[in-house]
Amino acid sequence: MTQKLQSDDYPKVYASLVTGRGSAAIASVELYGRGLERMLEGVVSPIPKKIGGMCLCEIQIDGRRVDQALAAFESADSLLLHCHGNPIIAESLLKKLSEHGAEIVSNRRLLRIKLESGGGTLPNTIALEAALAQYDAQTFSGIEIIHNQLTCGLVSAMETLQAAPQAAAWTVKSILDATQIAARIIRGVKCVIAGPPNSGKSTLLNALCGTETAIVSDTAGTTRDYVTADTDVRSGGIEYKAEFIDTAGLDAELAGKGDVDAESQRASIEMIRCSDIVIYMQSADDDAACGKENIRRILPVDTPLLHVINKTDLCGEAELEGLKQKYPDSLHISASKGWNIEPIADTISCLLGISGFDTASAVCFTQRQISLTEQLAECKTDEDVQGTVKEILYGKLK
Repeated sequence: MTQKLQSDDYPKVYASLVTGRGSAAIASVELYGRGLERMLEGVVSPIPKKIGGMCLCEIQIDGRRVDQALAAFESADSLLLHCHGNPIIAESLLKKLSEHGAEIVSNRRLLRIKLESGGGTLPNTIALEAALAQYDAQTFSGIEIIHNQLTCGLVSAMETLQAAPQAAAWTVKSILDATQIAARIIRGVKCVIAGPPNSGKSTLLNALCGTETAIVSDTAGTTRDYVTADTDVRSGGIEYKAEFIDTAGLDAELAGKGDVDAESQRASIEMIRCSDIVIYMQSADDDAACGKENIRRILPVDTPLLHVINKTDLCGEAELEGLKQKYPDSLHISASKGWNIEPIADTISCLLGISGFDTASAVCFTQRQISLTEQLAECKTDEDVQGTVKEILYGKLK
């Protein structure tokens, strides 16, 4: 039996659970008060030693490892633990912290306690935005990117610009290019699977996500609306969440059959236009040239298109070699057999710039930051640059 510790064993510590909205698989526990290191003994290992630093640690309950977490001291009296969003793990962690003397409080009350005790002061506006944004991050890599903006990322880049405003043009381009990639890691990627009816799109969705989410049928046009499934992807040291969308098969004949089919075709086209990346899928016995080019005309110019040829298990050796020569940049798979499925996620990660992304890169993670950073490129004088930088660092949130 675990002995419950008395609250007098530690100075007062408060703990609060924040779980991100939507499908985020991260739960963040914030602790605030004196004596945090002693309270965490036997619960978190290793305990981070550096304020502002972040480390990967293990959560232990009664001597048993239950999960990994990212731990970071925001100040000597404030610690954030980001663990997987399994409610059993989060509840077990809070229970154990309570046994060690922590008082479990709501987020609102914890904020009030911090402000009343003088611990709610933040060094700049970016730090405040980070405190809010980290709860919407979908994975540990997203949290790491946000946290790094306070040390080696955006804050550091803006402080450098204050001293060397003439470097604004190059700095802005670098930040905005990295921002597009970082947003995919923080909030997730939307990947549409498109192609002719009965090309195996639903089977691929199930293979990629490991669940029987989509209806699989030999009847063309079975998926008349769309089906989605989320999965966690890890590639090149970066973890992110991907939403795969199985759309209605694109077919001119189906578009003219009736109102429902026509609407499904329009919905598919709109999803394709709004996606981060499109997988165009065809059967090995189908000529994809026309369909693939039609998709490319729909897409914004900077949206990647991955060509996948399915049902190659039905090809002879000579036929398969012919496909490889005709479509050298395509992936050749069998969704039903599970052949060559793994390279799809790695290829998506590379095409989107995610694989190997440096989480210490300076990026914007709010629309306020993006708008002001874009304004930097329009500044005509060094004084204008310094004024905009000051607004990025210390401006008020609307």
